[in-house]
Amino acid sequence: MQHDVLDPIELQHNGIYLTKFSGGTYNADVGEYQQRAKDVVEAIEAGVFELGHHRVYEMKDAVAAHIDLEGRRTTGSLVMVP
Repeated sequence: MQHDVLDPIELQHNGIYLTKFSGGTYNADVGEYQQRAKDVVEAIEAGVFELGHHRVYEMKDAVAAHIDLEGRRTTGSLVMVP
């Protein structure tokens, strides 16, 4: 499924923002970051983590996303796409 590219600056003008994980906040240096990243990849490959527990909703279905969230019918993140 192809999605349009979102410009984070344009989103901010509408009071919307994106967040992301910042590994630098928790790691002393690049070597530590790389080792931790390697550990995570190995854990994923070993089946320790399950990936893909998110649901994607189109913006036109925002009401349904809220209903599912409030009704506890979701696991993981809810992703809204244009």
